[in-house]
This record gives sequence, C-alpha cells and structure tokens, in this order.
Amino acid sequence: MILSTLVASLVIGQSSPAIVCTVNPGHDADLELSLEYAGVKNYFCCEDCVPKFKAEPAKYMKGAADLKAPVGEFLFDPISGKRIKSDKARGTVDYKGVRYFFASKDNMDAFNKDPKKFSAIPAKESLVCPVMKETIETYSKADSYVDYKDVRYYICCAGCVKPMKTDPAKYAKNVTPTAPKVH
Repeated sequence: MILSTLVASLVIGQSSPAIVCTVNPGHDADLELSLEYAGVKNYFCCEDCVPKFKAEPAKYMKGAADLKAPVGEFLFDPISGKRIKSDKARGTVDYKGVRYFFASKDNMDAFNKDPKKFSAIPAKESLVCPVMKETIETYSKADSYVDYKDVRYYICCAGCVKPMKTDPAKYAKNVTPTAPKVH
C-alpha cells in the first residue's frame, strides 16, 4: 500500500522525499557530496560521514532499507540494466532507501511487481567489461550492467551489451569478480 501510494504520487507529479545522509539519516544530504557503491550514488550531509561510509558501506546501505527517505540513487534502470540519468527518467520509485529511475513506465511497472528481485545487489561484481576487458573507473562511467550467475558485470559501451547477453558464459570467464567497492 505504501509503495503504491508513493508511486501514485510520483506519477501524478508530486515531489519525492528529500534525499537524506547515508550515514546520518537525520540530516538532509548535500547533493554535491557523494560516493558510489554497488551501482548506487550515496549522499552525505558532511565530510565527517564520508570515511565512516567508506569503512562500512554495506552496513550503512542495509540500515538505509528501513528509512522513509532515500539515501542514494541507483544509477541504472534496474529492468534494462542501462545507465540512466535522473533528468531522462520516465518514472521513479523509492525502495529500501534507494531511489530508482526508469526509462519507461513499463519498466517502472515491472519493478513494482517484484521490487525485491530487481533491487537485489549481487555479492560479487566486475568493473572490468567482460567483452572488451576494459576497466571501468566508476559505476557512473559504465554504459550498463548484465547479471549472470549471481555476479553483476558492468559493461563499458552499448556495443558490448548484446554479446554479453547472448553468450554470458563466454565473456564472464574474462574477468575476476570482486565484492563491491566504494568509488
């Protein structure tokens, strides 16, 4: 009920809740102060919160799941896996402390049917494109991602998406997945 109310308010144009600090959710976030972790751009209220988050990012992300306001923004449409910028989104949903953006209303509707599935963060990832073997500096520099066998593979460019989706086993062996890192 709460999620459908939130989605309805977003669709009819009411504003979304303000983003709060990932470490100190009692404070509004400074949108100029952020770090990326597991595909989420996390925001902070002050410089003092940054090292705390760097030391224990999973702890703070887990704690954010119970908040009413988001602490960060997922950088990709979780249905297509494609990188999306907030100003290009056709809809948004706040779920478990993260704001998700969607390239289409259909993608937003698919997410709302099973948000737990589409918001899951794999324990392992690769910021090396498995097709081109090119290192991707940060999540926001990736074109998209493809999930395969409980690993999230970030893709360097649109041309690499189709090969990875067509034959993921062939390309997955090109990289060594790691735990998500703070960027």
